[in-house]
Amino acid sequence: MIYYGRMNAEDVKSSLQKLADPLRAKNSAWFFKTGPGQYGEGDQFIGVTVPDQRKIAAAYREMPLQEVGELLRSPIHEHRLTALIILVQQYRNGDRDEMPPEFGSCAHLVNQEHAIAMPCGMVSSVSS
Repeated sequence: MIYYGRMNAEDVKSSLQKLADPLRAKNSAWFFKTGPGQYGEGDQFIGVTVPDQRKIAAAYREMPLQEVGELLRSPIHEHRLTALIILVQQYRNGDRDEMPPEFGSCAHLVNQEHAIAMPCGMVSSVSS
């Protein structure tokens, strides 16, 4: 899965939507307890597997941080998780001595979006 041309949040959302599975989305909403008063209240799913999200993230690993931030602000769980995977890939693939200046704001970006981006066990999915 290699993408050429623009690298923006809408392209990632479109790629994820092509793999959406309504039954998986329903099951994920149940599993992550998204009902009123539950742990993941209000979280929305489109039903894309984590391995598929990792493939898409790899294709967009050079996406600008501003676009990654747009994904982090999405109400859709898979958009946010894919954004976090992209950030991890950017960090792992970067030359620490030659990081672009905006990469210093990577931790700030995640902290800024922390309340939105981290529910439902995303940390364990990203760190593996």
